[in-house]
Amino acid sequence: MQQYDDIDLGTCRMSDKRIVERKQKDSQGFRGDVVRAMEDTQEDALRERLEQLRQHHRDLDAAIQSLESSGTGDQLQLRRLKKMKLTLKDEIQLVENRLIPDIIA
Repeated sequence: MQQYDDIDLGTCRMSDKRIVERKQKDSQGFRGDVVRAMEDTQEDALRERLEQLRQHHRDLDAAIQSLESSGTGDQLQLRRLKKMKLTLKDEIQLVENRLIPDIIA
């Protein structure tokens, strides 16, 4: 009887090991799906942010051109707007770099 119990127990251990491995694979697959979904959500948020930054950059450009063409623009105001535009350009570049990774070939 002892020998039968050992064999049965050994079979159970093997089955349990397979079950545990399968559960781990399944949980990793689910976890991978969740991570991919989170990455997609983050990418969508970055793309939305990028579009907002580009629109703001275009608006500042239009304001700067308007002030320069009217000739009545305050020079200090123009400098501030140009500095804001450059800051936006830098932020746009940062967001673009996060969206498009630099792949070294």
